[in-house]
Amino acid sequence: MSCLLKALPAVVSVVEFTLGLFGNGFIVLTNGIAWIRTRKLSLIDMILTGLAVSQVCFLCVTMSAAPLHIPHESMFRSKSLVVSFDILWTGSNYLWLACNTCLSVFYFFRIASFSSPAFLWVRWRIRSLLRVIFLAAVISYFVFLIFVERLGNNLTQGWAQMEKNTTFSVTENISNFIIHHILFNVTLVFFFLVSLVSLLLLILSLWRHSGRMEGLGLRPGDLSTKAHVKALKTMISFLALFIVHCVAEAMIVACSLFDSAVTNSFARVLIFFNPSVHPFLLILWNSRLKQALLCVVKMLRGEITTRFYRQS
Repeated sequence: MSCLLKALPAVVSVVEFTLGLFGNGFIVLTNGIAWIRTRKLSLIDMILTGLAVSQVCFLCVTMSAAPLHIPHESMFRSKSLVVSFDILWTGSNYLWLACNTCLSVFYFFRIASFSSPAFLWVRWRIRSLLRVIFLAAVISYFVFLIFVERLGNNLTQGWAQMEKNTTFSVTENISNFIIHHILFNVTLVFFFLVSLVSLLLLILSLWRHSGRMEGLGLRPGDLSTKAHVKALKTMISFLALFIVHCVAEAMIVACSLFDSAVTNSFARVLIFFNPSVHPFLLILWNSRLKQALLCVVKMLRGEITTRFYRQS
């Protein structure tokens, strides 16, 4: 029974990894086929494709590191391992968060209804705004690359000092580790706040639109209301999954510093939750992707039925 409980988190992680690859791969493949056929790709499809690619990268990086089970002393003494993992991990995080932020901002400016001249001016230049957001993520990542070498040196020297069994060395190294991770995640918090502000403004737009509809004596279930609700579902799901993702990363950091079998097992399950669930929510709330998935399911069902009758 104890062996089964120990193996269960690994099994769940593999299932989440497989589902994540399928969901994100389906988005990339569907949009890729559409681009090959028409040589055109809408802005929303570009964002969804970039988001799916970032989640595939994150899944692969996380899964490649999961089976290592290296004790924290050995791991942090290995400077190359620390630097390589941080570069890949942070890069996939930055790309994922930048694409999600672009998606939230895109939905806000395309669906929200405001008469402000500044709002209308930015709406007509939405592509330029999204480029600025993505460029900010790239610049932040390059800043991270500049300081990641120093992080590797500090961690290597710190864990080397721990061999002397001095409490000060342990405390100092843990403090440096946490401070570095907090500094590197400040940019991620900025993108999260941009998405949160977009969500709140879209809720305000929906509230004002519903008030206008009631004032005219019309039902609120019009196309604009439905578009607002669909966009809000997408944005709320991202923010909720981002919080889950942050909790999982905090647990990963804690497991790196303090050995805890229970925390490590739960963190491994939780870290795959976001990239495995998010693509299916995006497919569900995108009519074209949803229709394509239904076609694939029907084809598979027909193929299975045909083979079953042939064997019978």
